[in-house]
Amino acid sequence: MINNLYITFLILCLLAISVMTFITDFNHGKILNRHLKIFMKVGFIIQLLYSLYLIFYEKQIHFFSGYFINLFIGTFVSICLYYFDIWGAGDSKYVMLMLLISPVNIFMENDAIAIHGLMIFVITFAIAFIYLFGESLYFFIKEVPALKNKKAFNIDSAKEFIINWIVSYSFITIIYKSINLISRGFLVVNMMLVRFSIMLIMFYFLDKIRKKRIGILIVILAILSNILDYFINGYASSFIINYKILLFILAVIVIRNLCSRYNYKKIKTDSVKAGMILSAGTFVGFFNSRVKGLPKFQSESIRSKITSEEAESVRRWANSKYGQEYVYIVRQIPFAPFISLGAIGSILYFIF
Repeated sequence: MINNLYITFLILCLLAISVMTFITDFNHGKILNRHLKIFMKVGFIIQLLYSLYLIFYEKQIHFFSGYFINLFIGTFVSICLYYFDIWGAGDSKYVMLMLLISPVNIFMENDAIAIHGLMIFVITFAIAFIYLFGESLYFFIKEVPALKNKKAFNIDSAKEFIINWIVSYSFITIIYKSINLISRGFLVVNMMLVRFSIMLIMFYFLDKIRKKRIGILIVILAILSNILDYFINGYASSFIINYKILLFILAVIVIRNLCSRYNYKKIKTDSVKAGMILSAGTFVGFFNSRVKGLPKFQSESIRSKITSEEAESVRRWANSKYGQEYVYIVRQIPFAPFISLGAIGSILYFIF
């Protein structure tokens, strides 16, 4: 009875905060701290009362180690994603809230709880990936008539694509071989998590490998890791090229290139609002302007969202001497609904 009430209250909290963050993320481009604070207090009280019930009435404490492992792993990954500018501080705090109000008693094994902390990210980014691909595919289909007059093949782009393919395959080979040398069993049991992590790295981090020396170093390390694995494990090392991984990389790179094609959105300058991220090209128009309060260029990352005062200055700039009717902003992924689905989905995954 109490267990059912406990899970019901937590699920109601999850649904309520999910609706609120969905609305604020789409309307204001951010998750409001006051909403997080309210549900953090409510969730903490519910968890505290249920913990006292488990300790003093049920005489069970083995759930807590798994719960805190889950909370620690999920919080650590969330902070890392914020550090690498994949999402904002509000998204990180939202994940921490979801982890805090996850049911303590839904798993018997500690390692299962720890996997739950990662499963949130697996489901979240899987849904975000599908959303981003679907949106980009929609824009591409609309653009097809205009592409008929453009050159279909570019030798430089083809070279860059092949180089990215080779470097990506080498990078994944290093990861697979390293994990395989340390623990072959871990690689087999957690294959989905490993592939998700690799896809995330390829999708968000590989574009940072711009120096030729780094790419060559990655290829050399991949060859050495193959040779080392072959000498240790012999013919069982899968020394021959894995065509499944090659096709997996090809699919991710194609989707990534398609998505990156539509990173920007053209909008009217008088519709610029707080929370938007202006493109680097937009800032060029600010250089000679005397309008006060215009934002300074830092990057096109999530940390460069403009404030309401800066948005007002940009709108005033539109009517100035150097102003322009249209500007380009960076498209943003509304992570809040994906995090909500990831949290609820991960709980249902382990319950059922």
